[in-house]
Amino acid sequence: MNWILVVGAAALLAGCGGNDLTDESGSSKTLKESESVRNSATKQLIDAPSKKLIAAQSSLGFKLLAPVSGANASISPVSVSQALGMVYNGAGGETKSQMERALGYSGLQLAEINSANRAARILADNIDPKVELRIANSIWVNKNLTLEPTFLKTNDESYAAEVSSLDFSNPKSPDTVNGWVSQKTKGRIPSILDQISPDAGALLINAVYFKGVWSEPFAKDATRPSPFHLSSGQTADVQMMHRHGSYEFFEREENKAVKIPFGSNRLSMILILPPAGAPLSEYVSSLANGGWDSIIGNLHSADVDLALPKFTFSFAASLKSSLANLGVKDLFVPGKADLSMMRKANDLFVQDVIHKTWIQVDEEGAEAAASTDVTVGVTSLPKTVSFTADRPFVWAIVDSPSGMILFAGVVQDPRAK
Repeated sequence: MNWILVVGAAALLAGCGGNDLTDESGSSKTLKESESVRNSATKQLIDAPSKKLIAAQSSLGFKLLAPVSGANASISPVSVSQALGMVYNGAGGETKSQMERALGYSGLQLAEINSANRAARILADNIDPKVELRIANSIWVNKNLTLEPTFLKTNDESYAAEVSSLDFSNPKSPDTVNGWVSQKTKGRIPSILDQISPDAGALLINAVYFKGVWSEPFAKDATRPSPFHLSSGQTADVQMMHRHGSYEFFEREENKAVKIPFGSNRLSMILILPPAGAPLSEYVSSLANGGWDSIIGNLHSADVDLALPKFTFSFAASLKSSLANLGVKDLFVPGKADLSMMRKANDLFVQDVIHKTWIQVDEEGAEAAASTDVTVGVTSLPKTVSFTADRPFVWAIVDSPSGMILFAGVVQDPRAK
């Protein structure tokens, strides 16, 4: 039986520089054309089926993040959704049912899932002239194997998946795949695979790249060494950025959250500070079960003294065991996996789901920042609240109109790379 490998690579780069608004063919778009496409994709993503998919996607992201949150870690729910969405198009029988339940697809038609993932990809290309966001997909097929034309056609139409035949027995084949990932993530994830078995059937790969600047940058001369309280009980000095301003803010029962907008205020980073001493993995699990919606639904404008550590780190993990724990079991078992819609011979199974991410956050953005909202007062000075991320915290990059989480992660130690 042949196996396939599902891979997600996501690079979150904070930095200067805007989006040149080029589409996949390389041709430039005018701002007006981009706005029209953006509005159309947004309208589709806030329709009921797409909204349900986005909610399921967000919940899955936190469920996958929780088991790996003992150290700095990050997940791109969009990347995982795109990669597994391609696989779902090839699944049948109990394998499809298990994926449907675990991924939150119950009640959704396959066409609705594909349509929402297509809208997300198109929106990414047109999301904000001050932010760069790209979602790319590819399918690499062993030259000795053929996949169903309908499966490939659907993934081309809905996921813009680039399909390539590759000689997996060639020792240089990983270089070809890694080159694609490196190109799509602007070199931030230079490789995703060390080797490819000649017995592999196919590789399904997603890559997400983000680069944005904060709507209001942190002043570099305000950054200074400050203590960060590690979960071990020790304290470490970190480079803490400081800013005062009007932000969307949440506070309830020792939970705090603040929303820092990027670019033109559509995209934003949500920072969440759990109660002191709360086990971070348990707290992240609670976000998957209503906690996230509670925070997002209760943000309000406030005058905030904000302190956030600079951080840069990379993360890599197999999501196979986490997905199996969520009920996706047969997909990984030779002889049990039903991927008959991908290949009629039904001789495929998924060997692993590998996920890699990279993030950098500094004074200019996440080197500055990406998307959404803020306000004033009249008779009295507004009360100033504080948000100081001086202990382990959770963060997420979010598209406010659709609620789509592009990236989510935890920072246990801002010094760790």
